[in-house]
Amino acid sequence: MANGIKQLLDAWECVSRERSLFLSTLDYLLELMTSALDQPYDVVDTGGGASVKVVHVEPCQYAAAITEVIKNGEPEWSLNERVPMILAALLHMISSVSDTQWPVVVRENKDGSKQPLIITPDLRRSAEKPAGLAVAALKTLFLRTQSPAIIEDMNQARGWSECLDRELSPDSNGDFNERLMVDCIRLLENSLADQSLRIRKLCVRGLGELSECSSEAISDRFASMAVEAAMGGLDDIGDKNDAVAMESIIALNKLVSQTKDSQLLGILRQEYAALRAASFKLFGTFSSIVEREMNRGRLPEVYAVAQRDLAGVLALSFPDRVNQYTLTCSNYFKCSNARMRASAALLAGNILGVLTPQLRATISKDLVFSSLVLLLKDPEDVNVRIAAVKAIGNLHDFS
Repeated sequence: MANGIKQLLDAWECVSRERSLFLSTLDYLLELMTSALDQPYDVVDTGGGASVKVVHVEPCQYAAAITEVIKNGEPEWSLNERVPMILAALLHMISSVSDTQWPVVVRENKDGSKQPLIITPDLRRSAEKPAGLAVAALKTLFLRTQSPAIIEDMNQARGWSECLDRELSPDSNGDFNERLMVDCIRLLENSLADQSLRIRKLCVRGLGELSECSSEAISDRFASMAVEAAMGGLDDIGDKNDAVAMESIIALNKLVSQTKDSQLLGILRQEYAALRAASFKLFGTFSSIVEREMNRGRLPEVYAVAQRDLAGVLALSFPDRVNQYTLTCSNYFKCSNARMRASAALLAGNILGVLTPQLRATISKDLVFSSLVLLLKDPEDVNVRIAAVKAIGNLHDFS
């Protein structure tokens, strides 16, 4: 095993030192890592309502390979040009796998064959957690770019340990840089039409994070644009696998307070099952908005229309039960809650108003009509009396 590892490291060193291969190899590894970090772990049920996140092998492989490429890559100026991309990829990995564990068993392929053992005991000893591979790559990068001061600062602040623990994080992110924030948002907005599907997807994801912006002024300023970008992602022409559409729904879920009702009508009609599931989650979030808007007992503007449509469906779909429905409504005429009495009267009137002559003959008219007349004298709430008048107004075909 030791000889095999030595040969593998020698191979990476040869590739890295080859000037014609270094840049393409590094760029390819960064692209592979970015793809692998879309879903870098499996959630494993451990019983008793508990679960753990088990890291996939792929991002660990790419992080280890990037470390070797950084260590030996030539020419040095080419590596310096890629520092921002490398930093972004490694920080992305740390944030994605900081709460994951090494796999205990080897995963099986779909054909039943097992993958080779890559997570060895030696690796577990050298890196306590999967995020440790990204930390090792960062240290190598800082050493190679002659930035020992950064390593020293991280050592003194125990920053490397914080990278490995999801529960640890900086107490403050410093002063808010509004100009930098605006520049980043504008860059995301301008990249929404990028040819790369992944870039468009990540732009939508980034704009969705505006909901967490610490500056309310910035959030309000760009909220409408972010919502429009998310809505546009639902109809992305090149999004064959609905990756951008899924990200758009997640973004809308975060931006729900700034989203207009008229923008959301087509979301539940998506053909892709996962999109519909995410859409229902989005609409579930709207319950908090509805609760806030319907405070102090105010009814929705479409309440009367919705009740009238419901009455028509009940009467025409279940004609053998219309008398039962109206009698049930009349029972609620005596309810202690005024809104219940008013709603029952309106529903009964709407049902009776759409009946055919044959169905009208099945109604217990004396009982229902006399109960409606009593509601005209309701002593507690004028809305109940108004509802009774509206209900009686639908009975003209019974004359």
